[in-house]
Amino acid sequence: MRLLIPLLLLTASLAHAAPTDGARYRACLALAKEDPAKAVDVAGAWRMDGGGVPARHCLGVAYTAQGKFGAAAIVLEQAASAADAQKSPLAGALWGQAGNAALAADDADKALAFLDRALAAPLGSAVVRGSLLIDRARALVALDRSKEARADLDEAVKLVSAEPSGWLLRATLARREGRFADAEASIAEALSRAPLDADVLLESGNIAAVQGKGDEARTIWAKAVTAAPGSSAGKAAAAAIRANSSQ
Repeated sequence: MRLLIPLLLLTASLAHAAPTDGARYRACLALAKEDPAKAVDVAGAWRMDGGGVPARHCLGVAYTAQGKFGAAAIVLEQAASAADAQKSPLAGALWGQAGNAALAADDADKALAFLDRALAAPLGSAVVRGSLLIDRARALVALDRSKEARADLDEAVKLVSAEPSGWLLRATLARREGRFADAEASIAEALSRAPLDADVLLESGNIAAVQGKGDEARTIWAKAVTAAPGSSAGKAAAAAIRANSSQ
């Protein structure tokens, strides 16, 4: 799972907003990367000691690093709510991270609520808005709200055209809806940006397969396996090759 806003951006911004805690915040985030279990204890104690938004954010990052996405979503929601109360310009970024954590925890309803709040906040960057729209589209797809997801993705790929994930999700959605020309156009854009990405290659093979292009699909899936054999996409591609080997 990716965190929407780079940690260095939040670190610098929060350190500037609370200079007395800036060094402590940077150290906590570094610890979350190196030893997340210890960072949970450190950030938890700091939160109890009045650490505010920086402590909550660090705790959420530490939980994320442990793969405890449900716990991360709860703490990041608390951080975002506190930032909102302080009228902090970081509130939108924190709501976005809470939404990402909720998505990783398979809670699309909660993710959508958080991402709606993120998109309603002042963001100051078209790139950030585009990334948030991609994430909200993921939540909408999970909730079977395809029309709304498509609208988000159409806007997102204009704002962050260099980001392959938007094109990939757009292609996947188009394939599922039977819009194969749109699927092929979008996956071509994704491939031009990430030609060796296993997820992109897997979807490219899926699009070929659903149109009866078995040989082409197997060739593409084989590239996905080569690109990342141990990844979920690589394993799915290998399974697809086996399932389609007699077709």
